[in-house]
Amino acid sequence: MFALALGWPLARSGRTLGTGLGLLLGAAAILQAPSAVAEEITLQMTGSQVVFKGELLGFDDTSYTVALENLGTLRLARDKFDCVGGACPGGAPAQVAALNAGPDFGIHGSNTIGAQLMPALIEGYAETIGAKVVKRVGEDPEEVQIELLGGDGKKLSVVDLQSHGSGTSFPALARGEAQIGMSSRPIKDKELTFMDLAGFLGMSSPGREHILALDGLLVIVSPDNPLSSISSEDLAKVFAGEISDWSQLGLPPGRISLYARDNKSGTYDTFNSLVLKPAKREISGEARRFESNAELSDAVAADPSGIGFTGIAYQRNAKTLAISSSCGIVQKPSTFGVKTEEYPLSRRLFLYTTPNLTAPHGQRLLQFALSEDAQDIIVDIGFIDQTADRLPFSQQGDRLAAALDVSAESFDMELMRSATSNLSNAERLSTTFRFRSGSSELDNKALQDVRRLARLIERDSARGRQFLLVGFADATGLFEDNRRLSLARARTVRSAILAVSGRDLPQDRLQTLGFSEIMPVACNDSSKGRALNRRVEVWLR
Repeated sequence: MFALALGWPLARSGRTLGTGLGLLLGAAAILQAPSAVAEEITLQMTGSQVVFKGELLGFDDTSYTVALENLGTLRLARDKFDCVGGACPGGAPAQVAALNAGPDFGIHGSNTIGAQLMPALIEGYAETIGAKVVKRVGEDPEEVQIELLGGDGKKLSVVDLQSHGSGTSFPALARGEAQIGMSSRPIKDKELTFMDLAGFLGMSSPGREHILALDGLLVIVSPDNPLSSISSEDLAKVFAGEISDWSQLGLPPGRISLYARDNKSGTYDTFNSLVLKPAKREISGEARRFESNAELSDAVAADPSGIGFTGIAYQRNAKTLAISSSCGIVQKPSTFGVKTEEYPLSRRLFLYTTPNLTAPHGQRLLQFALSEDAQDIIVDIGFIDQTADRLPFSQQGDRLAAALDVSAESFDMELMRSATSNLSNAERLSTTFRFRSGSSELDNKALQDVRRLARLIERDSARGRQFLLVGFADATGLFEDNRRLSLARARTVRSAILAVSGRDLPQDRLQTLGFSEIMPVACNDSSKGRALNRRVEVWLR
């Protein structure tokens, strides 16, 4: 018998069943966790082996209200579930206690976002409505109550901000304790399954998944360490404990001390997915683990034998290392490299929402956080905003040198001449469009960037300038097929921009070009590298 009370570790194959469950539970099924203890009952879905076991908090003519260990409080439709066993309620319906008392809305999840960025965004939003912010920190510094007070001192809203790691955001959303989830990595398949079962479908869709900002993981050492770069392969071996002495990296002998974020952290999840998993390694048990990025960075900076990883906002006094790839491309951490997502340890910072986000100030805060007005706040805190930076062609010599490999099958001198002729007098914008995995559809960030670019084209400062949409492909398949595919990608982006702007533009004002697989930004020997090479760049001349 399938007992949903078992909770979190559900297989992805259960999503079809979960979708049906979500519809049966109803749109407002997830409530806040109960504070009282009642009698345990068992509810079985009619005609099914699906069972809920939990504490009965109350019932009425239409539903049972049950507290479950892993899912919090659910309201289950009485016409869809049968109560089995001696503890089933009888007689007159009991009145269910109000479970929604407390803050107007909760924001739970990533410490990377919640430590400084989200409080700053809340303060920025408060300024736009003339409100004052009062913070109340409890015994746990990762849990903060933020009050918004009007000019007359009256309470407008209360935000429950909890920053215990990205992995805590989705359970909190499902339980109704949070209406905005903070995550420094994309939602996982098992979390999608879990949210489906809780009645929240499509959490990776554009209306539910929002890209708040960009970040880059820094590999850091002490300023006294002479190392300047490290390969992704060696980095994995270091954190797996296979390389345990600095002499194995060509430095004077000395044992390597490892510093890492804790398992709840999206920073750790990102490092694990970008560095350890591709190398089929696991982090060493010798690593010191930290809940705070800032504390980790300071500890590494003070330890000449230390090495660690942290978010780009937390370099502080440490020294950063460049990352070299298997095909010889070396990338230093830079704002432009993170904005294009070509720096190997780049990542997106996400906000996830459910239909439970009904509090007016919660909705407006979300709109503000994703707006142009919030970009300066994002930069001030130390993260990477999503406005377009510019880089002249002359400053991209490293990429051009890597592309000029005349021995490679992907090299075409005529096409290279065409590319340099079109781009040599232009500036590349950091806006780079990418596509959903295995699809020709623009991903969620690209959809947001379409709107940003459409607004940029309309600005007075851009009048008389020509925008080039330059498509590229990876090295899989025939060169000429990839050339056609790269041009088709550029045309897809052009169509999306025209649809958003609501008017046509002259072809020479928004021109499309396709250069096949020349000018790679990553190695083509991995799925991640190939995905980075399948892109549409934006150039301005």
